[in-house]
Amino acid sequence: MSIAIYGEVVVERTEVSEYEPKPLPASAPIPLSPALGLANSVHPTVLAEQLLALMPSPAPLALLIRLMFCLKPEKEDWDNPHFPYVYSNFEKTFGGDDIENEVFDLESLVQAVSKPLKEDVSAESLTEFVGKMRDLLGSDVRPSFPMDGSHLTVMSQASDDAYYVAKLITKSACQQPLFPRILLVREP
Repeated sequence: MSIAIYGEVVVERTEVSEYEPKPLPASAPIPLSPALGLANSVHPTVLAEQLLALMPSPAPLALLIRLMFCLKPEKEDWDNPHFPYVYSNFEKTFGGDDIENEVFDLESLVQAVSKPLKEDVSAESLTEFVGKMRDLLGSDVRPSFPMDGSHLTVMSQASDDAYYVAKLITKSACQQPLFPRILLVREP
């Protein structure tokens, strides 16, 4: 390979007859101070909480962890003046008495857990949610709502179940400690 500037060869190409590996220089690792080593700490989140305390009105660390590492906020959520306090309407949707009249599909269930759940969501709401999910699993026909708002159509989507269940598990695992347990417990 040669490098040329305005057509003039800077370095002539030389033939390499045999490759001779050279060891990389070894550097001795510098141990971290025990005061900064989170692995040595009884409370590893203290440093993060202290850094958050430097902000004028910090969000709770648990919410920030969910948003940074587990849930990807929608583009319009970033522009919301209440961000990062943008929660799912989970309790309103799955905690009401008229849930039996609602029509859900697996995609709408995934959308319901795509935003953080509030810390005080009830176990009954989580159980209702999981019940709706189990009712939809394996069914050959599901309601589908066209984007234009026209009539309800029925489509076969049983092959997409694995995809949506995987998304439900990944999005619910970071929400509430009770949620994945309820989701993965097998009913008798």
